[in-house]
Amino acid sequence: MLKKNEKLDQTDIDILNILQEDGRRSQKEIAYLLKKPISGIYDRLKKLERLSFIDRYHIRIDRASLRKSFDVHILVRLKKNDALSVLAFKKTLNELAHIYECSHSSGAWDFILKGNFRYMDELRHLLDNELSKCRLIRKTSQLIILSNTTFTRPVCLEEMADQHAKVSELNGAASGFYKPLTAN
Repeated sequence: MLKKNEKLDQTDIDILNILQEDGRRSQKEIAYLLKKPISGIYDRLKKLERLSFIDRYHIRIDRASLRKSFDVHILVRLKKNDALSVLAFKKTLNELAHIYECSHSSGAWDFILKGNFRYMDELRHLLDNELSKCRLIRKTSQLIILSNTTFTRPVCLEEMADQHAKVSELNGAASGFYKPLTAN
């Protein structure tokens, strides 16, 4: 939660840019690059975590190195797309080891699941023995991914800081980077 006068300044933006470039940088390295004391960097990192600019620190594992040979996107249409069905379906997904990402979507399909498999039999088992038993699902469709191109682009933080300042001025207090829409 933002405090009334809490804003991002250039040092905060510089820290986020450094971490976007290389998330493994230590506080000592960041302090050296910015010519700031380590204790100040520690305080700023805690602030950025509290403000949800830094959500968590994680690694990205190359699935191919684990001999997981192919990805599949599974499109799912539920029988009912109400809040209880959506919640129940998401809970069901926790039990599916091959599914590593789930996106709730709009349009003809309610969910897009991403799964990774070593063998076609693993995919067949998921479809025939696990998803087919889920009474919430109306239908599914699968897309086997032939190749991926990933673009790693940093977030332009200067624009976010400008928006933050404008919203703070409009609201009289900082409440995030956007002004929520309200019904008239």
